Amino acid sequence: MNFFEKILEEKSKLENSYDYFTQWEYDKKLYQDILLGVREYYSNYTDHGSNHSETILTNILRMFGEDELKNLSSFDIWLLLEAAYLHDCGMYISREEAQKTLQDKNFIEYLKKVCETSSHPMNKFTKPFKIKENQIFYEDSKYNIDIEYNMRFLISSYKRVSHAQDFKNVVFYKEKLLPERIYHVLSTISKAHGESFQDVMRLPKKESGTGKEMGHPIFIACLLRMGDLLDIDNSRISPTVVKNIIEIIPDDSKLHLEKHRAISHLWIDKEKIEIVADVNCGEKSYEVAEITGKWFDYIREEYNNQLYNWKLIIPYNFKGILPRLGELKINIQDYEYINSKYKPKFSVDTNNILELLVGSSIYERVETALREIIQNSMDATYLRVFEERKEEILKKEEFSISEIKDLFKDKEIKVNIEKNKKKSDEDSKYNYWNISIEDKGIGIDKERLKYLIEAGSSYKDKSKIIQINDMPNWLKPSGNFGIGFQSIFLLTNKVRLQSKSLYTNENIDVDLIKPSIKEAESGNIYFRKTKFNYKQEIGTKISFEYRTLKVASSYYYSGEKAISYIDNFDPLMDKEFDIKIYHVIDEINSINKYSFIKIELLKDRNEIELVSENQNFVDEKIKKKDNYQICFIESNENIFKGKVKCFYKNQPINKNKFEIKYFSGVINIFGYNAKKVLLLNRNEIRNEFLLEKEEEVLKSIYLKLEEKYLRKLKEVIIPNLIKEQICYFYFYHEKTLKWLFKDNSNLVSEYSDELKKFYYEINFSGIFKINELKKEKEIIIKVRKNSYSYDYILSDTEIQKDFLDLIVMELFKINKYEFKWSENEKEIKIKLKKIDSQYNIIKNEYQLKNLNSLNFFSRRKRVYIYCNERTLKLRLRKELSEKEIFGWIGYLDLFNRKDLELYDLILENNFILFPFYLKDENTMIWNTEMEKNYIEFCYKNRAEEELSKEEFTEALREFVKYLKIKFKNLKINITEK
Repeated sequence: MNFFEKILEEKSKLENSYDYFTQWEYDKKLYQDILLGVREYYSNYTDHGSNHSETILTNILRMFGEDELKNLSSFDIWLLLEAAYLHDCGMYISREEAQKTLQDKNFIEYLKKVCETSSHPMNKFTKPFKIKENQIFYEDSKYNIDIEYNMRFLISSYKRVSHAQDFKNVVFYKEKLLPERIYHVLSTISKAHGESFQDVMRLPKKESGTGKEMGHPIFIACLLRMGDLLDIDNSRISPTVVKNIIEIIPDDSKLHLEKHRAISHLWIDKEKIEIVADVNCGEKSYEVAEITGKWFDYIREEYNNQLYNWKLIIPYNFKGILPRLGELKINIQDYEYINSKYKPKFSVDTNNILELLVGSSIYERVETALREIIQNSMDATYLRVFEERKEEILKKEEFSISEIKDLFKDKEIKVNIEKNKKKSDEDSKYNYWNISIEDKGIGIDKERLKYLIEAGSSYKDKSKIIQINDMPNWLKPSGNFGIGFQSIFLLTNKVRLQSKSLYTNENIDVDLIKPSIKEAESGNIYFRKTKFNYKQEIGTKISFEYRTLKVASSYYYSGEKAISYIDNFDPLMDKEFDIKIYHVIDEINSINKYSFIKIELLKDRNEIELVSENQNFVDEKIKKKDNYQICFIESNENIFKGKVKCFYKNQPINKNKFEIKYFSGVINIFGYNAKKVLLLNRNEIRNEFLLEKEEEVLKSIYLKLEEKYLRKLKEVIIPNLIKEQICYFYFYHEKTLKWLFKDNSNLVSEYSDELKKFYYEINFSGIFKINELKKEKEIIIKVRKNSYSYDYILSDTEIQKDFLDLIVMELFKINKYEFKWSENEKEIKIKLKKIDSQYNIIKNEYQLKNLNSLNFFSRRKRVYIYCNERTLKLRLRKELSEKEIFGWIGYLDLFNRKDLELYDLILENNFILFPFYLKDENTMIWNTEMEKNYIEFCYKNRAEEELSKEEFTEALREFVKYLKIKFKNLKINITEK
C-alpha cells in the first residue's frame, strides 16, 4: 500500500466515509488487469503498467513531501490515485476493439497513407499486407511470426493518438459506489493529461465530494501531468520484452527506448528537479538527443505554465510550492551540438532544388557540382594567402601571373580518387569511388560551419565580408549562389568534413547527410567531438563516396581524359566501361587549366598529370583594382574564328560569352560577385551582365592593347601578324573607342596615323590595299547566293566578308560615296561612286512595293527609313541614330542587307523618320496633330542646320503626297484615326 492509499484509508475512517477507499480497492484491481494487457499491443513502448502509475505518485510525493500532501481531502487523494492508474487505460486494445479497428474506414485510410509514404516510420510494417476493396489481406500466404507484430504495431500506432479519450469505456461501464458526476470529473482529469495547458485551466477549480470534502480538479490534473512527465527514468524499459522484439520494432520506438536508457542522473525532491542524459548511440545519438530535448522542453513548458498560474491552481489550504527547476542537460558521447541545445541540421530541404539544377539543365552534368566545391576550396585559400601576406599584397599595385602563382606555390589543392574495391567487387552493377578534396585555406570552425549549412547565408558572415573588401579584385573569393556547398549532394548522399581553423585553431569533424524529404536522416549533421591536434594542418578536407555504373549506357565524347579512355576501350577485352569517373577527372582538369592554385590529382594512388595554360601568360600583369584580366593570344590562326576565351576567376565559361570582334585572347572577369556575373551552373554569363558591361570590357581590352603594344609602336619591332591583328581591332572599333574615351580623346587618336601607315598597305586577300582602293572613282560589290551561304565579291574578286567590312569601314572614313544597289534572284549588286560631298548619298528610289509583306508590324509602329535625293531636306542628324532614336523608334528595312557593315555606314547619316504611324499591315495613320509633332521633333534634330522651318515643312508635305500615291496603288489605307 502506497502513501496515498494509506492516507485515503485513514481519512475514510476519520470521516466515516468508506466509499472512496472501497471504490479505490475495487478499481485498482481492475486498472491493474487492464494495464497489464496494454503491453500486448504496446510492446514496443516503455512500460505503461502499474509501475508507471506508482512512479507518478512517487514523483508527486517527492516534490511536495508527506506533511503537505496529508492536508489534501479524501476526494482529492481518491482523484489522484484513480487518475494515476486510469489515464493510460485507454491504451488497452481488446480483441473486440482490434477487430473493430481492422474494419474502421479511417484505419484503412491511415494504412494506405503509411503504405504510400516511404519516409513514414511505420511504412515497413505495411509490406506484408495489401488493401483491396477496403479490406486487409496478406500479401504472401506464407506465415511469418513477425506479421502478427507488424499489425499490432500498426494498430497501436493508430490508436495511441486517441488513448486519452478511450479510457472512458473503463470508467462508465463498471460497478460504482460513487455518483456518476464524480466519475465524470475523474474522466476530465484523466483526459487532460493529453491536452493543452489551456484546456486544463478550463477544468473546475473546485468540485464537491460525496460529503463535506472538496475536490480540486485543476490541481489534481496538474499533479498528474507533472508526475507523468517526470517518469523518464531508465527503469521504464523491460529488458526481457525489448530483447525479444528489438530487431523488428519501429525506428522511432528504438529512439524512445534509448531516450530512457540515456538517463544517468535524476534528482526530484522538494528542493529541486534536475535530470541529466548521457547519450551514446553512435550516429543515432543526435536523434535520441533530439527527442530527449523535446521531452525536456515539455517539462520546462509544463513547469513554467504551472509556476505562473500556481495561485490559481492550488487549493486555498495548500502551502506547498513547486521545487526549483534545475538543469535538464544532455551529453552526447563522441558527438556534440553546434549551436546551443539544438541538433545541427541543414536549414532548408535542398532536395528539390538539386533535382531542379540537373532536371532543367542548369547543371548539365552532375560532375559540374565539383566546380562549386573546388571553388569553395580556392576561395578559402585566397583568404588565407591574403591573411598571411596582406602587407606584401597591398603594397604592390600590380602582380604578374607568375608572381601570383608564387603566392600559392605551397597552397595546392589535393584531390584523391580511389576505388573501394571490396564494395565494388560485391556489386555487379556499380563502382564505388572514395573522393577527397583537401585544401590549405582558412579552415572552418563551429561558427563558420553555421554559414555553410544554411543555404545562401554566407553573406551574413560580416567578418569575412570586411576582409574581402580590402582584397585586390584578382584575389577576392567568387561569392555564393545560395546553394554553394550543398551542390555536392548531386554527387553523393553523405559527406565528411574535417577542418582546422586559421583563426581559432579549432578543429571539427562532421558528417553531413543529404537534405531530402525521402529519408529519415535527411539533412542531419553529425558533429563529432574532437580533441586539439597541433599536428593537424590548417585547412579543410571533404570526403565522400561517388557511385558510377560499371558499364555506362550513354556517354559524351568530350574531355581529354575521357576521349583517351574511350578511344582505348576494347569491348572484347575490357569488362568495364566506367566513363563517368573520367568525366570527373576532366572536370578537375578543366578547373586546373587557368587556376592560380595548382590542383594535384591522384587516381588509385597514381598521379594524373593535369594541364595548365597559365604559363602562356606568366608575364601578364594584373592591377589591384582591375575588373578584368586581358591577355592577347598571338597566333597564326585565322583571327576571324572567334578566339575569345572567357573566364570568371580563372574558371572557363563556355556559353554566352563576350564576343568582341577582331579580338583574339582571354577575358578573365575578377571584379564582380559570381551572382552578378554567372548563372547558377557557373558555365554561362548572365545576359544582363553581357549587355551592361560590353563597353567596359571593350575599354579594358583597348587599355591593355595600348599598354602592351601601342606605346611601343616606334621603339619595338612588332611582328606583322600581330600588327595586323592590332589594326583590325583598332580601326573596326575606332569610332566606339573615341566615344568611350571622350574625356581623354588623345588616348585613341594619337596612334591612328602610325597605324594607318601599316594598315593601308596590308594586302587583304593578297590583292586589295586600302591605299589603292581609296583612289578608285567607282567600286562594285556583289553578294551572291551559294548552296549554303553567300559569296562576297569586290571588283570581280572574291573576298572574305570580314575583310570587306574592314575595307569599306575605312573607305567611308576617307571618302563620301553615292550608293546604289540592285538585286535579282542570284545576286545583289552595289555600286559606290566617289563624290565631292560632305555626306554620302543614296541614289535608289523608294522600293515600297513589298511593304505589305514585310513583317515589321509585330515590332514597332513608328519607324525610320533611309533618305535619298527626294528626302534630303528631311535627313536627321547623325548623333540621333546613336542615342534617342534607337530607344523608341524601329527601323523599316527596305534593303536586303546580308549583314554587311556597308549598310550601317550608309544609314548612320542617311535616315529620316517615316511620317506615317503603322497601325497594321493594311492601314496607316496621318493627321494634322501628327504632322505638327513630326515637324517639331524632326526640325529640331535636322541634319541641314541652315534649312528654314518653312522649307522643311514643304519638303515633308511633298514626301507625304508622294507616299499617299504609292500606298494607294498598293491598296494600303491611310486614315486620320
